[in-house]
Amino acid sequence: MKFRLLFIVIIAFGLSLFSSCSGDDDKDHPFTHIELNHYEQFHANKREMVFFLETLEAFPCNNFQINTQVSHNRDQVEIHADNIEIPSYCITSTGPATRSILLGNPDENPERFSFWVNDYRHDFKLLVNENFLELEKGQFFEKRLSFSREKLLRIPDNTAWGYLVSDTDNKSNLPDDLIDIFEEIGAELLTLSDGDYHYFQVEEETVIFFSGENEIRGFSLWFEKEIEILVAAFQKYLDENGITNLQIRLFNTRGERFVM
Repeated sequence: MKFRLLFIVIIAFGLSLFSSCSGDDDKDHPFTHIELNHYEQFHANKREMVFFLETLEAFPCNNFQINTQVSHNRDQVEIHADNIEIPSYCITSTGPATRSILLGNPDENPERFSFWVNDYRHDFKLLVNENFLELEKGQFFEKRLSFSREKLLRIPDNTAWGYLVSDTDNKSNLPDDLIDIFEEIGAELLTLSDGDYHYFQVEEETVIFFSGENEIRGFSLWFEKEIEILVAAFQKYLDENGITNLQIRLFNTRGERFVM
């Protein structure tokens, strides 16, 4: 009798667990809001448009992925975002679910987009010109999608940008003698319009990284050669001046980067 009772309790407990798991699996829409951040990714000889998606809700692992389906035609791109792809392993800290959507050359993308967050439709245009990439909301636009910014300024071709890192407080500007060395190899200081370039912001013609409490001021250069040439020039500057406490971070529109 006791064995039968124990067997019934075990079966009931198992069914309750199964019901609970099934209920979780049946939740087709575990998030309610997505933020879209658009930017250009640089490669050796091309640019690529990226939509980076992030949920408002946080999940037990910060490597959860948003499930998306993307379809292209000549006139429009349709994106459907629904459900979460749970990874086979968990990075334990909590965080939003994310997804990067690669859309190819910005200049070749259709102007019109429809983005569905679960069953909610959001129409917008991608306005592309030489100087900026702008998202313009359409007539149908629910509140389940938001843009981290509407207007992204474009970094001109043959641009290198970066900043200096020192163990002193003065790490904002390029020293004049370092500018001279850069100019000897064909680089020129480049003034960019104020605005958001994704990789940095420009305020009052000053390049700003990590805007806020950890703000670092940097620089932008016109330079059509490989980034290694700038690195060699910087090393020459260190050697000639006996400097040991200065480092440089460099990036460019060729998709190259250097972190010393």
